[in-house]
Amino acid sequence: MRRHQPAIFVLGVPDEADFAFEADNLAQAEKYARAPWLHRSVSQFLFQHNRGCQAGFTACTRAASEAEAAAYRTLADEFAGTTGCFFVAYLGANG
Repeated sequence: MRRHQPAIFVLGVPDEADFAFEADNLAQAEKYARAPWLHRSVSQFLFQHNRGCQAGFTACTRAASEAEAAAYRTLADEFAGTTGCFFVAYLGANG
């Protein structure tokens, strides 16, 4: 029997980077995308990697493509032993 795989969504920061994460549905993904803790984490990541993103960035949330979901799952598998965390995968620069 095949195990249910959660849906993967992409948080795209225009002209900066794309990040992938799991959510039950698009509404939940958009809720996560608006969460201050996720904005702080993404802003800090981009700043630390010399992307220079401002804290008040606007991002779009969408369902991940098959390739993006596969990349996310590959990275998530590396951290499978980590529990109690919200995993966000950096998919690369988009701008």
